[in-house]
Amino acid sequence: MNRELFPNGTSNHSMIVLGSLDEHFNGVPEISAVNGSSHQTRGNYDLVLVGNGDLYRTVAGLSRVPGLFASRTLIVLEERHRQGRRDGEHSGLLLLDSMHGRDEEVSRELRRVEGIYGVYKTVGIYGIAALVSFDDEQTFRARVNKVKGIRSATLVETDVPVNPIEVVTEPQLISARHYNTRNKYETGYVNREDVNRSYAEGCVKMARSFVGLQEMLGYASVIWAPLRGAKPIVDAMLEAYRRLQEEGYDCFVPNVQFPVTSSFVFYPETHPYLTRKGRRPASGRASHVLELRRALEKNPEDLGNVLYADEIISGGMVLGHVREMVEAGKSRKGILQERIISGATRLSVFGLVDENGRRFRSEKKAKLLGLQGQRRLRFSEFGVDRLVTEDNRFLLGNHYLLNQLGPHVVPFVDKNRAYSPEHALFWAEVVNQIERALVLSN
Repeated sequence: MNRELFPNGTSNHSMIVLGSLDEHFNGVPEISAVNGSSHQTRGNYDLVLVGNGDLYRTVAGLSRVPGLFASRTLIVLEERHRQGRRDGEHSGLLLLDSMHGRDEEVSRELRRVEGIYGVYKTVGIYGIAALVSFDDEQTFRARVNKVKGIRSATLVETDVPVNPIEVVTEPQLISARHYNTRNKYETGYVNREDVNRSYAEGCVKMARSFVGLQEMLGYASVIWAPLRGAKPIVDAMLEAYRRLQEEGYDCFVPNVQFPVTSSFVFYPETHPYLTRKGRRPASGRASHVLELRRALEKNPEDLGNVLYADEIISGGMVLGHVREMVEAGKSRKGILQERIISGATRLSVFGLVDENGRRFRSEKKAKLLGLQGQRRLRFSEFGVDRLVTEDNRFLLGNHYLLNQLGPHVVPFVDKNRAYSPEHALFWAEVVNQIERALVLSN
């Protein structure tokens, strides 16, 4: 059911809230203050598209919605295409990333895809949002897969078609205030060619292993990439993976899901999520369990061949996530364990490892290898000289507004809605090094 947050007779909206909840958002004044609409999703996503509005007020409002345990915000920069909509049996949003430097080309090609009636340039965990309405999903995905230059494509179905977004040129971006401070990972950061080369080479090896994995198991039904740390790793891996298509590999456009989870972000006291002893609000780590449960309930078809990709420093976070997937017990969730035992889910784990494994604690690695020995997963590690994106918001491009608002991710952009110069330079060099590594490895 479509729920108007601020009905005023217009068909355009400056904010769209997509949620897998039954609750109404009407009682949240921060959201109702702008012209927007809310949609019930059929999938595993809570997402906010903002064309205009104060991000702090928006996220503060979302943090008080009962049952909304995480969100991802995209800021709409411009409308690139709009046409009349032909209502089909399915509708929603197609969230895409394009290969480096091919954003405008992809946007032009998407206009020609039957079933797409709006294309928007965004910043956030996806670079393009397309409004879609179609009859047959397999046919529609086949059309999208033919668009060259797409790095990933994730379909979020909604209860009714999404109305066009009103793009306003000067939104209030609270995230710009966070440019005034730098953490320890950002203060000492220096762009280095050798570090970028190692990072790129690790992701190229990961991409080739991804190809081999699919030759053995079939196409991955989903890439599970927890925010924030996995985002740049998966982006670089898929940048290399899509380039392998030119070498004759049979490639497809992957579906990437970005669960929001963090050990240093905490839920507000008004939320029902508490620590095990119930003494204080739970950290954003609880969100990973909630994301897995929702995926299992709403999108079990996405949990066939699962690739979980992430960063590894000591290995504690990856092991924790893996245990929540596969290891049931007194204090373990093991949410996918029954599916893995029955063969309904096949889990592969890729880790980009800092300092070529010197910080990877031996007991953590041994436990991961032990789970592999029990045939609960396949584990592969890819060492790099330095995991330079670790907790560096300027390179990650996404962050949390305040640690006490819960796991709500927003773009890390300046007042002009642009990523940092460090971000642009890093990605330009990493892509160049990916191209170099692919040539040398032939």
